[in-house]
Amino acid sequence: MTLYKFGFNLWTALLVPICLGNAVYRAIGYADAVGDRYSVTYSPAIITTVVVVIFLVMTLVALRVTQRLTRPLLVPAGALTYPLYLLHAHIGFIVFARLGDAVDAHVLLCGLILVMLGAAYLVHRFVERPLAPALKRLLSRRPVAPALGVLVAGQPTR
Repeated sequence: MTLYKFGFNLWTALLVPICLGNAVYRAIGYADAVGDRYSVTYSPAIITTVVVVIFLVMTLVALRVTQRLTRPLLVPAGALTYPLYLLHAHIGFIVFARLGDAVDAHVLLCGLILVMLGAAYLVHRFVERPLAPALKRLLSRRPVAPALGVLVAGQPTR
């Protein structure tokens, strides 16, 4: 958010690499834990590469370098990211644990991707969108701490 709003500065130049290192460390640790549980091995080099690429893409988005690539289809795709994030991991692990030996892994993965995208759409369409106006009204009435230097009940803090 800071990078998008204020651009590149010394603070983000220091903070982003620290966050990147933390993300790589946690991703490798998580992959090791998942690998132990399911008796598979994940390459730390590939995990590191994926995390670095994600950080690079998000940095380009935050710096508005990718603005000319915007397409109308990306708006609904972006709306699915949060419900997909909430649903995919736990349900995916459960389905793979239950059906992994009975169904070809590639077929299961492709089917699960389609099912998770459908479920994310349903959550977005029938939960997020209907509740958004009420949540916005509820949250906009709550005062924010003045020490943060942000709006309190619609008035700038002094």
